[in-house]
Amino acid sequence: MAKEFFRGFTTIGHLGQELRRLRIASGLTQGELAERAGVSRRWINLAEQGHRGGEIGNLMKVVRSLDLELRFDRPPGRN
Repeated sequence: MAKEFFRGFTTIGHLGQELRRLRIASGLTQGELAERAGVSRRWINLAEQGHRGGEIGNLMKVVRSLDLELRFDRPPGRN
């Protein structure tokens, strides 16, 4: 069974860095991920750089394209 872990994001920049890490770990270029998600390569580039203003719908497309889910959990030890 895979060990679960908490990866929190306190800024849009942190989220962008994680999207980039996951894209690279999946072996995808920005263009390939953009095509798979149905968004522009420019959108992927801006999201990875932590730019504000990206549509949440596009973020969800990218999350699904990386075979992930977006969850809101409390950090361990917090109620």
